Amino acid sequence: MSKKNYTHIIAIIDRSGSMINIRKDMEGGFDNFIKDQKGVEGTATLTLAQFDDKYEVVHSNVAIADVGSFSLEPRGGTALLDAIAKTLNSERDRLKKVDENDQPEKVICIVITDGDENSSVEYNRQRVFEMILDLEGEEAPQWDFVFLGANQDAISEGGSMGIRAASTMTYAASSVGATRAFDSLSKGMSNYRTSDVGKRYSFSDDDRKKQEDLLNANKFGKAIPSHMTDLAEDVEDEDLKA
Repeated sequence: MSKKNYTHIIAIIDRSGSMINIRKDMEGGFDNFIKDQKGVEGTATLTLAQFDDKYEVVHSNVAIADVGSFSLEPRGGTALLDAIAKTLNSERDRLKKVDENDQPEKVICIVITDGDENSSVEYNRQRVFEMILDLEGEEAPQWDFVFLGANQDAISEGGSMGIRAASTMTYAASSVGATRAFDSLSKGMSNYRTSDVGKRYSFSDDDRKKQEDLLNANKFGKAIPSHMTDLAEDVEDEDLKA
């Protein structure tokens, strides 16, 4: 039986060269996210990986109370698919070895990027899609996925990897945009961790509106099309079967 009120958080963060303009905001935003999660009722652990065209595990299954300041050193390309697949493989294998009584009730994987895939060599999009589909289909622990993408249509990009529309959002690649994205993420994570098993992570209409206000001036004029907000609860099965 899983350990009650225990959530394992996996964060996969882009550190490619284009992140240089929002480096400090990403560092501060993630630090604030961790600070907030330290105050949430229940148990939480963190695995943190960062990537460019190289891959690095910063924390592996660390108690949230012991997580220190985040440092981001932008460089290189964007091997997004490789980073996601490597992290999911290692975390799935690690969790299988954990005693059943110490298993988390929920595992939630957060992917944050500001650019399109351009450097992966080991895994393709279809393989990542299949991995996410398989993990979300497992009965225990409950797996969920969150995708935050800048400079792209996050709904389309996340959906192409099997991530539900309700838990994907485009954010503005600016100081304010990154800060708001982490504020939304922290609020949503707190709600998710304290909700019953079976309740899925989702961004609110207010979260999306705050990003839309910043995105109106460019081609990503909406954090999510308004009609998709209404359909987010229904789109999961259709997306995964596509």
